[in-house]
Amino acid sequence: MTLTSEPRKRNKYNEIMERIQVTPEMHERIMERIRTADITKANTAPAKPSLWTRYQKYMVAAASMIVVLAGVLAAQHGFAPGTGQEAGTSLNAPETNQTAPRSGTSVPPQASDMKTPYSTNAPSDRAMIITGAQSYDSLAALTKAAGYHVKQVNALPFKSEQTQYSLSDKLAELVYTGSNNVLTFRMQPGSGDISGDYGDYSDTRIMTENGASITIKGNDKRFTLATWEQNGYTYSMSVQQPISSEQLLAAVHSVK
Repeated sequence: MTLTSEPRKRNKYNEIMERIQVTPEMHERIMERIRTADITKANTAPAKPSLWTRYQKYMVAAASMIVVLAGVLAAQHGFAPGTGQEAGTSLNAPETNQTAPRSGTSVPPQASDMKTPYSTNAPSDRAMIITGAQSYDSLAALTKAAGYHVKQVNALPFKSEQTQYSLSDKLAELVYTGSNNVLTFRMQPGSGDISGDYGDYSDTRIMTENGASITIKGNDKRFTLATWEQNGYTYSMSVQQPISSEQLLAAVHSVK
Protein backbone atom coordinates (compact mmCIF):
# COMPACT_ATOMS: atom_id res chain seq x y z
CA MET A 1 0.00 0.00 0.00
CA THR A 2 2.77 2.30 0.73
CA LEU A 3 4.23 1.90 -2.76
CA THR A 4 0.99 2.74 -4.46
CA SER A 5 0.19 5.81 -2.32
CA GLU A 6 3.42 7.68 -3.03
CA PRO A 7 2.83 8.10 -6.77
CA ARG A 8 -0.67 9.39 -6.05
CA LYS A 9 0.69 12.16 -3.76
CA ARG A 10 3.14 13.23 -6.41
CA ASN A 11 0.43 13.34 -9.04
CA LYS A 12 -1.73 15.61 -6.86
CA TYR A 13 1.23 17.94 -6.27
CA ASN A 14 1.96 18.12 -9.95
CA GLU A 15 -1.66 18.86 -10.74
CA ILE A 16 -1.72 21.74 -8.27
CA MET A 17 1.59 23.22 -9.50
CA GLU A 18 0.37 23.06 -13.11
CA ARG A 19 -2.66 25.14 -12.19
CA ILE A 20 -0.51 27.98 -10.66
CA GLN A 21 0.20 30.65 -13.21
CA VAL A 22 2.93 33.24 -12.45
CA THR A 23 2.69 36.31 -14.59
CA PRO A 24 5.70 38.59 -15.23
CA GLU A 25 4.22 41.23 -12.93
CA MET A 26 3.86 38.70 -10.09
CA HIS A 27 7.40 37.47 -10.67
CA GLU A 28 8.75 41.02 -10.50
CA ARG A 29 6.93 41.78 -7.24
CA ILE A 30 8.23 38.57 -5.62
CA MET A 31 11.80 39.33 -6.62
CA GLU A 32 11.49 42.91 -5.34
CA ARG A 33 10.30 41.61 -1.98
CA ILE A 34 13.30 39.28 -1.79
CA ARG A 35 15.76 42.04 -2.69
CA THR A 36 14.44 44.50 -0.10
CA ALA A 37 13.86 42.02 2.74
CA ASP A 38 16.30 42.27 5.75
CA ILE A 39 17.20 38.62 6.15
CA THR A 40 19.85 39.43 8.81
CA LYS A 41 17.25 40.13 11.53
CA ALA A 42 16.14 36.55 11.76
CA ASN A 43 19.70 35.36 12.54
CA THR A 44 20.66 38.18 14.90
CA ALA A 45 20.34 37.58 18.65
CA PRO A 46 18.60 40.33 20.59
CA ALA A 47 21.05 42.79 22.15
CA LYS A 48 21.60 42.52 25.90
CA PRO A 49 20.38 45.51 27.88
CA SER A 50 23.12 47.87 29.17
CA LEU A 51 24.06 48.18 32.86
CA TRP A 52 22.24 51.54 33.06
CA THR A 53 19.07 49.97 31.58
CA ARG A 54 19.18 47.04 33.98
CA TYR A 55 19.94 49.07 37.15
CA GLN A 56 18.29 52.35 36.24
CA LYS A 57 15.33 51.93 38.59
CA TYR A 58 17.58 50.94 41.50
CA MET A 59 19.89 53.96 40.99
CA VAL A 60 16.93 56.34 40.86
CA ALA A 61 15.57 54.87 44.10
CA ALA A 62 18.98 55.23 45.80
CA ALA A 63 19.28 58.88 44.71
CA SER A 64 15.84 59.60 46.14
CA MET A 65 16.81 58.07 49.49
CA ILE A 66 19.97 60.22 49.65
CA VAL A 67 17.93 63.40 49.09
CA VAL A 68 15.48 62.39 51.84
CA LEU A 69 18.27 61.59 54.33
CA ALA A 70 20.02 64.90 53.59
CA GLY A 71 16.81 66.75 54.37
CA VAL A 72 16.34 64.87 57.64
CA LEU A 73 19.92 65.56 58.79
CA ALA A 74 19.60 69.25 57.91
CA ALA A 75 16.40 69.51 59.94
CA GLN A 76 17.96 67.76 62.95
CA HIS A 77 21.01 70.06 63.01
CA GLY A 78 19.02 73.24 62.42
CA PHE A 79 20.52 74.23 59.07
CA ALA A 80 18.58 75.91 56.35
CA PRO A 81 19.03 74.06 53.01
CA GLY A 82 21.32 75.84 50.58
CA THR A 83 22.50 78.53 53.02
CA GLY A 84 25.22 76.81 55.04
CA GLN A 85 23.96 78.44 58.22
CA GLU A 86 21.57 77.67 61.00
CA ALA A 87 17.90 77.92 60.25
CA GLY A 88 16.24 81.09 61.46
CA THR A 89 19.32 83.30 60.99
CA SER A 90 19.71 86.02 58.41
CA LEU A 91 22.51 86.00 55.86
CA ASN A 92 22.81 89.77 56.22
CA ALA A 93 22.69 89.87 60.01
CA PRO A 94 25.92 91.24 61.53
CA GLU A 95 27.93 88.93 63.76
CA THR A 96 28.10 89.82 67.42
CA ASN A 97 29.72 88.28 70.47
CA GLN A 98 28.07 90.61 72.95
CA THR A 99 25.96 89.24 75.75
CA ALA A 100 23.26 91.32 77.38
CA PRO A 101 24.10 92.03 81.02
CA ARG A 102 21.93 90.47 83.69
CA SER A 103 19.40 92.64 85.40
CA GLY A 104 20.85 94.11 88.58
CA THR A 105 24.51 93.79 87.52
CA SER A 106 27.02 96.34 86.28
CA VAL A 107 30.07 96.13 84.05
CA PRO A 108 33.18 95.12 86.06
CA PRO A 109 35.85 97.78 86.41
CA GLN A 110 39.19 97.49 84.62
CA ALA A 111 42.33 97.30 86.70
CA SER A 112 45.71 97.68 85.00
CA ASP A 113 47.91 96.73 87.94
CA MET A 114 46.47 93.31 88.82
CA LYS A 115 45.15 90.08 87.34
CA THR A 116 41.70 88.75 88.16
CA PRO A 117 41.27 85.28 86.61
CA TYR A 118 37.58 84.89 87.32
CA SER A 119 35.07 82.50 85.84
CA THR A 120 31.39 83.33 85.33
CA ASN A 121 30.52 79.74 86.35
CA ALA A 122 29.97 80.92 89.88
CA PRO A 123 28.02 78.95 92.51
CA SER A 124 25.87 82.03 93.27
CA ASP A 125 24.63 85.17 91.52
CA ARG A 126 27.19 87.33 93.29
CA ALA A 127 30.61 85.78 93.84
CA MET A 128 32.76 84.51 90.98
CA ILE A 129 35.28 81.71 91.25
CA ILE A 130 38.86 81.87 90.04
CA THR A 131 39.93 79.59 87.19
CA GLY A 132 43.14 77.63 86.76
CA ALA A 133 43.78 77.67 90.49
CA GLN A 134 46.13 75.26 92.24
CA SER A 135 44.86 73.75 95.49
CA TYR A 136 46.96 73.31 98.63
CA ASP A 137 46.40 71.35 101.82
CA SER A 138 47.48 74.04 104.29
CA LEU A 139 47.99 77.76 104.77
CA ALA A 140 51.74 77.23 105.05
CA ALA A 141 51.88 75.47 101.68
CA LEU A 142 49.79 78.23 100.11
CA THR A 143 52.06 80.94 101.54
CA LYS A 144 55.16 79.19 100.22
CA ALA A 145 53.70 78.88 96.73
CA ALA A 146 52.44 82.49 96.69
CA GLY A 147 55.80 83.95 97.70
CA TYR A 148 54.26 86.30 100.28
CA HIS A 149 52.59 85.96 103.66
CA VAL A 150 48.98 84.89 103.06
CA LYS A 151 46.71 86.02 105.89
CA GLN A 152 43.63 84.27 107.23
CA VAL A 153 40.30 85.14 108.89
CA ASN A 154 40.45 84.48 112.61
CA ALA A 155 36.91 85.56 113.63
CA LEU A 156 34.36 83.91 111.36
CA PRO A 157 30.66 84.82 111.68
CA PHE A 158 29.83 81.08 111.72
CA LYS A 159 31.49 77.79 112.59
CA SER A 160 33.71 76.55 109.78
CA GLU A 161 33.68 72.85 109.01
CA GLN A 162 36.13 72.93 106.11
CA THR A 163 38.78 75.30 104.72
CA GLN A 164 40.07 75.24 101.16
CA TYR A 165 43.33 76.89 100.02
CA SER A 166 44.06 77.81 96.40
CA LEU A 167 46.30 80.06 94.32
CA SER A 168 45.95 81.46 90.80
CA ASP A 169 49.02 83.41 89.73
CA LYS A 170 49.43 85.75 92.75
CA LEU A 171 45.78 85.66 93.86
CA ALA A 172 45.38 83.64 97.06
CA GLU A 173 41.96 82.40 98.14
CA LEU A 174 40.66 80.80 101.33
CA VAL A 175 37.12 79.38 101.38
CA TYR A 176 35.56 78.65 104.76
CA THR A 177 32.51 76.38 104.57
CA GLY A 178 30.01 75.94 107.38
CA SER A 179 26.65 74.26 107.73
CA ASN A 180 24.68 77.37 106.81
CA ASN A 181 27.11 79.80 105.18
CA VAL A 182 30.30 80.13 103.12
CA LEU A 183 32.92 82.87 103.44
CA THR A 184 35.50 83.56 100.72
CA PHE A 185 38.63 85.56 101.56
CA ARG A 186 41.06 86.75 98.89
CA MET A 187 44.26 88.77 98.82
CA GLN A 188 46.81 89.76 96.22
CA PRO A 189 49.69 92.23 95.84
CA GLY A 190 48.60 95.43 94.12
CA SER A 191 45.31 97.35 94.10
CA GLY A 192 41.81 97.10 92.68
CA ASP A 193 38.73 94.99 93.29
CA ILE A 194 39.55 91.25 93.32
CA SER A 195 36.21 90.07 94.72
CA GLY A 196 34.73 89.17 91.36
CA ASP A 197 31.41 90.54 92.68
CA TYR A 198 30.19 93.36 90.46
CA GLY A 199 26.55 93.38 91.51
CA ASP A 200 24.51 96.42 92.39
CA TYR A 201 23.69 96.90 96.07
CA SER A 202 21.26 99.28 97.67
CA ASP A 203 23.46 99.83 100.74
CA THR A 204 27.12 100.76 100.29
CA ARG A 205 29.22 102.08 103.17
CA ILE A 206 32.83 103.32 103.12
CA MET A 207 34.89 103.76 106.30
CA THR A 208 38.54 104.28 107.15
CA GLU A 209 40.14 102.23 109.89
CA ASN A 210 43.86 101.93 110.71
CA GLY A 211 44.81 103.65 107.46
CA ALA A 212 42.68 101.33 105.33
CA SER A 213 39.59 102.34 103.34
CA ILE A 214 37.01 99.58 103.82
CA THR A 215 33.92 99.32 101.60
CA ILE A 216 31.04 97.06 102.59
CA LYS A 217 28.01 96.35 100.41
CA GLY A 218 24.61 94.78 100.99
CA ASN A 219 20.86 95.20 100.94
CA ASP A 220 18.33 95.99 103.66
CA LYS A 221 21.01 96.45 106.35
CA ARG A 222 22.41 92.97 105.66
CA PHE A 223 25.84 92.74 104.02
CA THR A 224 27.64 90.20 101.84
CA LEU A 225 30.81 91.94 100.59
CA ALA A 226 33.80 93.84 101.97
CA THR A 227 36.81 95.16 100.01
CA TRP A 228 39.86 97.12 101.16
CA GLU A 229 43.51 97.94 100.41
CA GLN A 230 46.38 98.17 102.86
CA ASN A 231 50.20 98.16 102.77
CA GLY A 232 50.50 97.29 99.07
CA TYR A 233 47.88 94.51 99.09
CA THR A 234 44.24 94.37 98.06
CA TYR A 235 41.68 92.23 99.90
CA SER A 236 38.11 91.01 99.53
CA MET A 237 35.72 89.08 101.74
CA SER A 238 32.28 87.80 100.74
CA VAL A 239 29.61 85.58 102.26
CA GLN A 240 26.84 83.66 100.52
CA GLN A 241 24.25 84.45 103.20
CA PRO A 242 24.02 88.14 104.25
CA ILE A 243 25.17 89.05 107.77
CA SER A 244 25.14 92.22 109.85
CA SER A 245 27.68 94.98 109.30
CA GLU A 246 29.11 94.32 112.80
CA GLN A 247 29.74 90.65 111.97
CA LEU A 248 31.33 91.47 108.62
CA LEU A 249 33.59 94.18 110.03
CA ALA A 250 34.63 91.92 112.90
CA ALA A 251 35.74 89.32 110.36
CA VAL A 252 37.65 92.00 108.42
CA HIS A 253 39.43 93.22 111.57
CA SER A 254 40.47 89.65 112.42
CA VAL A 255 42.46 89.15 109.21
CA LYS A 256 46.08 88.55 110.20
